Amino acid sequence: MNLYREDRNLRFVLERALPPAQLTLAEPVLDELGRAAGDELDPLAAAADRGPPVLRSFDGRGRGAAQRMSARGTADRPRERASSAGWCSSRTASSTAGTSTGRSTTR
Repeated sequence: MNLYREDRNLRFVLERALPPAQLTLAEPVLDELGRAAGDELDPLAAAADRGPPVLRSFDGRGRGAAQRMSARGTADRPRERASSAGWCSSRTASSTAGTSTGRSTTR
């Protein structure tokens, strides 16, 4: 499903707000985003709705363990995922790995 093609109101507004030349340039990008939103993101959103993340403030021994946990009980490490996806430098991800705040754990 392509959510851009399905959204008549968005297309109506864009046709009135953008000059025809700009709309012509934007349409392929909007079409691809609509496809990605419908085919890739929509199923992921549905899965997230079925099992939202859970915050664990302390581990079993009472030590601070603030990290997001997925529905499957695995730690969600957004910086490591962002680094592997190329969204941030690996130096940033590796320097903050294992800390919940991104600060150094040594004193």
